[in-house]
Amino acid sequence: KMIVLYVVDLFAFSGILDEDAVALAKNKDIVVVGTKKNVFGKDFNEKKIEECINHGLEEYGIKPLRIFTVGKDQKSIDQVIDTFKEKIIDGEYKGRDVFMVGRKGSGKTTLISAFLKKYSNQSNENISLEWLNKNLKATIIPLPDGNKFYELPDLSNNNSIVSKIEKPIQNLVTPKTSITSHSGMLKGGESVFVGSIAGFEVTEGEPTNYKYYCAPGVETKKVMASKFNDAFKNNMITKLVRPVSSNFISMLDFEVFEFCFEKDDIFHEIAIEGLGFFIFKGVGQTIRICVPKGVYVGDSLGRI
Repeated sequence: KMIVLYVVDLFAFSGILDEDAVALAKNKDIVVVGTKKNVFGKDFNEKKIEECINHGLEEYGIKPLRIFTVGKDQKSIDQVIDTFKEKIIDGEYKGRDVFMVGRKGSGKTTLISAFLKKYSNQSNENISLEWLNKNLKATIIPLPDGNKFYELPDLSNNNSIVSKIEKPIQNLVTPKTSITSHSGMLKGGESVFVGSIAGFEVTEGEPTNYKYYCAPGVETKKVMASKFNDAFKNNMITKLVRPVSSNFISMLDFEVFEFCFEKDDIFHEIAIEGLGFFIFKGVGQTIRICVPKGVYVGDSLGRI
């Protein structure tokens, strides 16, 4: 029997799982470690984050045994590693192989480095790098009782906006120490564009306040929906609202998703993988999201 340790970036998490991760985690015990909680600052809410993660995973029939959240500071990382060792390796789930998975940039490398600093090899085997099959090379760390800790290669992030844009723009959209929010009110017929790489429009419904959470360098602008395409394309040229990527040269490079919400007065979110998320109350509105082709967009309960 084994445990899957799934590492997710709490900012970038949108609820989609890599096919390989689903295959590995399906019908297995899974523990989630959410990283980079420090970027949320005072807005971090443990309960809402857990609800958001559980909502995303239940789409795949996966219910985690436990969810850890960790910040960037060493004390926070050490606390998670200590609890993991106590509960998983030496405690109630002792005697199992552990498989660690996560996307590039999820914080997996930081966690495994912290784990190794506290690691004591009590076996006669060495840490090794081995092929598990023709395409999968893993770092294998011996555990007590003959079990192993497998750190698997980074999962693909080809449905993240980060994989579609240039390196300088990647740095702009990826929060390092904090996130910021853009607040406003939207009613039917109004839209907001996020630089020239995404946008959202309310096609119908009562006016509602919203907050868009993103990296500090990301900018937005509100326009009438009827003027969205022209304003969006003009910004590709003027670059007055960042970010703008030269990888997208026309509206043919984008696709549109539509979401309908009930009048439930509950906080919902729509997340764009790797770019940020919109938080708003359900007031019977229909919202369209415009993103580059291949970028995942998902809705869930608000994580903030």
